[in-house]
Amino acid sequence: MSFSNATQDQQLAIDLSLDTANRLVGITGAAGTGKTTVLGEAISEAKDAGYSVAVAAPTGRAAARIKEKSGHYAQTVHRLLGYGAPDPNDPNDMPIPKRGRSNPIPADFIFIDEASMLSDELHRNLVQAVRPGAVLRYFGDMNQLPPVEGTSKFQMVLDKFPSVTLQHNFRSGDGIIQASQSILKGLLPVTNDQVSILNIGSRLGLTTLSEFIDEEFLTDQAQIILPTRVGQLGTNLVNRYIQQKLNTNPRHLDLVYEAKGQDPEQKLRLRPGDKIIWTKNDYNLNLFNGMIGRVVNFDEFEGSIVLEFYGQDKVIPTVLERYDAQNDRKIFRYDPRRYIDLAYAITTHKSQGSEFQRVLMLLYRTRVASRQNFYTAITRARKHVTVIAGPGGLRSAMQLQRQSQEE
Repeated sequence: MSFSNATQDQQLAIDLSLDTANRLVGITGAAGTGKTTVLGEAISEAKDAGYSVAVAAPTGRAAARIKEKSGHYAQTVHRLLGYGAPDPNDPNDMPIPKRGRSNPIPADFIFIDEASMLSDELHRNLVQAVRPGAVLRYFGDMNQLPPVEGTSKFQMVLDKFPSVTLQHNFRSGDGIIQASQSILKGLLPVTNDQVSILNIGSRLGLTTLSEFIDEEFLTDQAQIILPTRVGQLGTNLVNRYIQQKLNTNPRHLDLVYEAKGQDPEQKLRLRPGDKIIWTKNDYNLNLFNGMIGRVVNFDEFEGSIVLEFYGQDKVIPTVLERYDAQNDRKIFRYDPRRYIDLAYAITTHKSQGSEFQRVLMLLYRTRVASRQNFYTAITRARKHVTVIAGPGGLRSAMQLQRQSQEE
């Protein structure tokens, strides 16, 4: 089978993806090599041939992007595997997937995008949940960050199973792609029409950051991306600072949780108009990790919050009950508002699977800095990326160390 304008490696990737003689196949390529095009065509051809197809990605935002780019419905890997609901009040409670050897995924073809983000556990459970005669297809970019939970199994799949690395770059004239290719080669990217590299040395700080932000950063079209959550330039502090600069609405709601292991003195202050991110998969509310939205309103007395995600409003109550038939038929009571965090700035890990028109990235010395982190952050931008570097920031960003954990 073939489609017009396919390169030789794209056609090879599609043919390999559709070859049912291979149970597991990996397709990889750097930004701009057409992975999404290949994925969409492979899904379409499998469906046209009469096969049942399941499509998933590690995060809700990555799954939504598959639908946006290819037109095919996708879900999170957790939903595909039918994970049971963990006790939201117990961070050590481990959910159990419904799908497995005795109850496999009911699909002939299983396509997984953003496969570099898969943890060991998700990879293992996916392989076990493939029914006899069915096939599993991984798509992803091995140049991106590995999962927070540990090392990625995607490279092992590429090394040990039939795979294709897409080589032709369809966006080679794109300044962001040029910068990303320089990073992969170990070369510092240079300023061009779409990339601004500003080495401002010791001036890097919160007050300097405010010189580069405007009201577009209140929307999901522009995004600040930082290497870490903690520290003087981590997302925790930067979010509060940007909130004060961009959102002067006097109304506010303070959320304080008493969850196990959380400092009761830590508060999350929300104002109408705040840019927020949903941090966990919640099937009760049909909200998923990585979804970016905004605060529409809240009830100061009751505590419920109205959030907008991609044009749709969601009411987040103070308490929900979740019934889990997979886990001794337990009923969990929890506060879903704990899954809300400010998103004026997000970590590189949280940005994976998402895309923004503009990206503002800060570089500074940190143990999680690496070429993978740098590459992942700048390839989240479609039109323009501004990189602001402090002392040693660029040098730190070009190191080869692979760091799987966020600070």
